[in-house]
This record gives sequence, structure tokens and C-alpha cells, in this order.
Amino acid sequence: MKGVTYTEYDATTGLVHIVLKSPYSTHIPANNMTTFLQPRIQIWSADHQSYWTAAADYGQGTHGTDIITLRGHVVLHKPAEGNSPPTTILTEHLTYTNKTKIISTPDFITLIHGNTRLTGTGALINVQTAVYQLLSNVEGVYVPDKAETKVAP
Repeated sequence: MKGVTYTEYDATTGLVHIVLKSPYSTHIPANNMTTFLQPRIQIWSADHQSYWTAAADYGQGTHGTDIITLRGHVVLHKPAEGNSPPTTILTEHLTYTNKTKIISTPDFITLIHGNTRLTGTGALINVQTAVYQLLSNVEGVYVPDKAETKVAP
């Protein structure tokens, strides 16, 4: 199918939970799987106060959006909220499990949050709480703003 938009609503609130767009997709009924080319996804929190976006070269949905797998130049982004800066996560593969609202990857990631840049292997990201857990080989760099690096006279 060409020009696909899939929207899923929260059964309790009726609010949009996931929007998945793809210029091209193929559904395989035998195993209830759909493949996507250049998927773009927006995942809302339960309270609808925040959301994540994800983009990749390829994607796959199993049983609708029960499990969404993205691969190839994956970019996961959470916009700034209040005093919290935006968060961007770069990796080659990730899996979103709709039931648990957890994004996971076994691969190398780069996480950029404001002035902080972390790298590591493997990650768990809770979409609802925005809590990130890097699993191994974690390294980090903090780059202060220019105003923070000035020495008082």
C-alpha cells in the first residue's frame, strides 16, 4: 500500500496513542505482520502531555502495533518540555512494546539531552516516564554553556 497512515486510540480515554506514517507498506496476513518503508511514528504518553517521535529506514509491526521494530538510521526524539531540554537517541535498531510502553535496543546508542551526550550499548526507555537506562559500556560528556565556563573576575 502507498501513503499509509495508521492511528491507534487509547481504549480508555479515546485519545490518540500512536500515529504511524509510511510512504509504502506491505501487510502479510499469515502472521499478521506489516512492513514499512521509512516509517515515521509519534507515540503519546497516557496523559497526552508528552510524546516521542521515531524515524527509521525500515519498520515492522507485529499484530498491529503490539510490537514495532525499527531498523536503519533510527532517530528517537522527545521535544523539550518546560525546563527539560529535548532528548535525541540515535541507534541502528529498536523495538517498541506497546503493552509495556518500553523501547529497547541491544545496539550501540548515542543519547543527547541538552548539554549531555551519553553513549552505550543497549538501552531501555520508558515512554511514559521518560526514564532511560543504558545497559553497558556507558560513557558520557557534559559540555557546559559558554555562560557557565566564564570565570568570575
